[in-house]
Amino acid sequence: MFISLLLAFSVGFAVSFFTVGPTTIMAIRRMCTHGFVPALMIGLGSALADGMYAAIPAFGLRGIAEQLEFYRSYIQIGGALLLIAFGLSFVFWKKPVERKEHTRKADLGSFGTGWLLNIINPGNALAFTFALTFFGLLSPGMTLGTSLGYTLAILIGSAVAWLIKVVLIYLIGKERLNEDNLNQVTYWMGWLSVAVGVALILYSGLIGPVSLG
Repeated sequence: MFISLLLAFSVGFAVSFFTVGPTTIMAIRRMCTHGFVPALMIGLGSALADGMYAAIPAFGLRGIAEQLEFYRSYIQIGGALLLIAFGLSFVFWKKPVERKEHTRKADLGSFGTGWLLNIINPGNALAFTFALTFFGLLSPGMTLGTSLGYTLAILIGSAVAWLIKVVLIYLIGKERLNEDNLNQVTYWMGWLSVAVGVALILYSGLIGPVSLG
């Protein structure tokens, strides 16, 4: 059971750590405008969305999972279009970088932003279904405890990945990021999101489930 939970943890970690999208861009900007904690809250909100989507295959919600799989290509194309739209919004982002006071309201707003950016991407559910199936973790007779364990392991893995990402953003950017180069980072990461979105549309029929987190 420990190995299975470790694999589920690794799935959540990998999906969050090795994807770069709108949530990561917002975390970088929030780090510069509000500080470390609000940037981390964006990641934790995203991790909660990962946990919610991971619960679909983990709890054997077959009706939802089958519908998602049936419309897999459409979901991936829809997610790719969202990625393109967000990318273009960052390319043309002209909002100045203004330092703001760290407040509880800002933390809650950051958490909600991270959750929303991730929950609108049902492709994550496909990614978790694919990964859990690939590692042989899904079985018809799973107990409630096993399903809950997989869901929490993925959520915790995603949260740990975001903690590491935000710490890296802080360590790399605290002395380097100012208004000019932060906008340049936003600009080029926006174009990267557009490029990935276009690639996903072109190859949506040839690749498996993907995550845009």
